[in-house]
Amino acid sequence: MKQFLIVVSAVVLLFAGCSKELEKSSDNRKDLVEIDVTASLPNAALISRAVWDNDGKAAGVNHWIMEIYDNGGILYNRQEKDNQSGLTNTFKATLVKNQTYRFVFWADTKGSYSTASLKSIKATDKISGKDSRDAFFCMKEYRSTASGSVSAELYRPFGQLNIVTLDAGKVYEEIGNAAEYAKFEPKDIKLKAKLYSEFNALTGALSGKSDVTLTEGNCYGKGNYSYASASDSTTIFMDYVFVGTEQELYDVDFEFKSNGEKIAYSFASIPMQRNFRTNVFGNLMSGDAEWNVVIKPEWNEPDFTEQ
Repeated sequence: MKQFLIVVSAVVLLFAGCSKELEKSSDNRKDLVEIDVTASLPNAALISRAVWDNDGKAAGVNHWIMEIYDNGGILYNRQEKDNQSGLTNTFKATLVKNQTYRFVFWADTKGSYSTASLKSIKATDKISGKDSRDAFFCMKEYRSTASGSVSAELYRPFGQLNIVTLDAGKVYEEIGNAAEYAKFEPKDIKLKAKLYSEFNALTGALSGKSDVTLTEGNCYGKGNYSYASASDSTTIFMDYVFVGTEQELYDVDFEFKSNGEKIAYSFASIPMQRNFRTNVFGNLMSGDAEWNVVIKPEWNEPDFTEQ
């Protein structure tokens, strides 16, 4: 019995000695490099162009994630920060020297997306018209040759879809009474289309394309798009949609109720593209079947028009 205890003690001492050797070896850190990482959102001008009701400007972004993958696509490190304000965030990472890594970044409003893994990002609901659905990402490859710094600018993985009516002011003038006009304001707004539901921020790939119904909770008549201040452009629907880097055409069914009656439209071959803004507009409240589509790169200058 005493002999057994002595053997066990010897083993413990052996492991303790090995542990000290490992600590001593790691203190030299000859095979490791220290990296300072700075992730930032696009400049303020590009952010503000995405905001449909002038109360966003990415002000809701408070949740940042950095994932680092090795050359085989295996997760090496993940860091997550909550309750963060501002358009820039910093991380630190310790990497094995002379290895190739892929840094993946994501920034959003906490709770808007499922982000347990940045290889499988999904929206947590199907309610549109929320600036909190705006989000940003970036993937950057890095070779760890020496200690240093990495910077990455994030951008949107979405196209932004807006449906705008041009006749709210006309309808209001014909009715001539604000209380009566309120009955005609679009309600129970729904958009149906075959859309992607899942985004892989590591590869940029999309998946899960299926028929989706999005409901609009708070878009109509808000802010500068109300009939009183901008009668020629009242936004009825807005959402951020996962789309690819190449332009793709979508068939969209759109409906709402006005004065208790359903008004429905089918928009065929609507072009959408990542980091582009697509506007569908026409006299939608008065039932005019004529409509137009304009798609703008980076929510900036016109790029593609369909009539």
